[in-house]
Amino acid sequence: PCSFTVISHSSIPGMRDMLAKAASQCEIRILTMDIENPAFAGMLNPDVSAGDLPNKGNVLAETRAWFENAFGDAEKAEVRALKRGMLFQQIIISDDRALISPYLFSANTGYSPLIELKRSSAVFGAYLREFDELWNANA
Repeated sequence: PCSFTVISHSSIPGMRDMLAKAASQCEIRILTMDIENPAFAGMLNPDVSAGDLPNKGNVLAETRAWFENAFGDAEKAEVRALKRGMLFQQIIISDDRALISPYLFSANTGYSPLIELKRSSAVFGAYLREFDELWNANA
């Protein structure tokens, strides 16, 4: 048994095949920002982020559709839009570790630091609870 939790809005080469395979064996939950989230516009720095707000909404919807297509008919995989609540980092959680990449207002996400946490860390539980709260708030 395994679980794979992602807060992300990026598609990486080879990721579609990896997700399709993983979704046949694991629980996968993906939560992406939504243009309807009232906090979304405030997290974007116009000096750093290219494109206008409506275009960002289209990209986010396309990203959710991409993940849904990658999952196919896998029963344990789901994608939700984050319309309520706010996230300030990308969160990737597997059974035994978490990867956290804080969003920086001053830089694109590719320049954000990466924090790796083991399950034994108290902070691991905090990020898992944060994801679960956001997941449930956006059912």
